[in-house]
Amino acid sequence: MRNTTALILLSLALGSCRMTEAPQLSAKSDALTQYVWRGLPMSARPVAQGSMTADFQAHENDRLRITAWGSMSLTAGNGDAVFQDSEILDLDETRFIADYSHALDGRLGENFHAGVINYAYSSPGSSTRELYAGTHWTWDEFLSTLTIYWDVDERDGMYLNGSVGRNFQLDEDLPGYWRVSLGFGTSGFNRNTYGDDDAGFADLVGELGATKQLNKNTQARAYAAISNLFVDDAALDAASIETLNFWLGAGLSWSF
Repeated sequence: MRNTTALILLSLALGSCRMTEAPQLSAKSDALTQYVWRGLPMSARPVAQGSMTADFQAHENDRLRITAWGSMSLTAGNGDAVFQDSEILDLDETRFIADYSHALDGRLGENFHAGVINYAYSSPGSSTRELYAGTHWTWDEFLSTLTIYWDVDERDGMYLNGSVGRNFQLDEDLPGYWRVSLGFGTSGFNRNTYGDDDAGFADLVGELGATKQLNKNTQARAYAAISNLFVDDAALDAASIETLNFWLGAGLSWSF
């Protein structure tokens, strides 16, 4: 039933796309010293991540984005993280995302978006699926977002994430940014993700970075991030997972 619901939502989004213009294509490639997802270290070793997105205009104020994303190991060996055993260039995780967005008039935000994320992991039988909905708005140069995720498969819980950030200029042609996000999980989500049976705040993440426009189609970026988990320490200790994690990343993005 849950899989059927996700497929119906995706079919409705695809069916509403009228192709009023040629799709916009983009791609991203990043190298990270560590892969952390919602405060949880998925890989304790360096990884490469990449994505490709096709962006369609469905209606005048609506867009549909289809994204394929993947993360692979850059080293071999064991590590204290979700992906403990890996070989060089092992594809540990893939995601397929369908996102439908609608521009708002500003009273309830500047944009509403909703969609489905399909997660597939290297471990057999560990795939899962989320539905999500969110909005973002700008207030006095601060960009804020609020998104709720509902796992309709393996984790069977909800996760709410809010963030605030701001852009600034490091140099005349070198913009920088900072962003802070806070996550909250229901008891089902926290139990199946972190091993904590209680609902509550899950993670706090801070990120500081800079971007550089290399040419019309190519942008480079570099960033540093730190995260802290608020969930039960005993559950994390049992899984040998660190509460505090820090990582660096750099990458390129292309748009056409």
